[in-house]
Amino acid sequence: MSKKNRSEYLKAYRAANKDKIKEYNAVNKDKKLAQAKSWKKANADKVAQDNKVWRKANPDKIAQIKKRYFLKLNLVNSKISQRTLTAWAEQVKERTPFCEWCYSEDNLEAHHIMPKAKYPQYALDINNGRTMCQNCHMNCHLQGGY
Repeated sequence: MSKKNRSEYLKAYRAANKDKIKEYNAVNKDKKLAQAKSWKKANADKVAQDNKVWRKANPDKIAQIKKRYFLKLNLVNSKISQRTLTAWAEQVKERTPFCEWCYSEDNLEAHHIMPKAKYPQYALDINNGRTMCQNCHMNCHLQGGY
């Protein structure tokens, strides 16, 4: 049986036996959980590598997850990790791939419009960011633009 045929067969089987599968899962919940834990323990290196690859490929999702985490635990005032801020900056620079002041495309940085220190609830909000080149970013801070 080819992989495609097997996939279609399993979809059809699951659709036809939805109630049986739910009942089996409810009865064998502890057994399935133990199997999953033992598999994860036996394949810890593979799981860690897969997580690392996924995190690197999805920095925007990581930023969203961390933002929800901080808001949920009311930890917005705590220090936000550099990795999360880097993901936020990448999203801002992807949205506008040039300096919003001088239209340069070199040495781009993300700038918080409302400063993180005063408005931590907006620290990871994409709409609270603008793309600026390094020179304009420095000038903005020197002129009191936070």
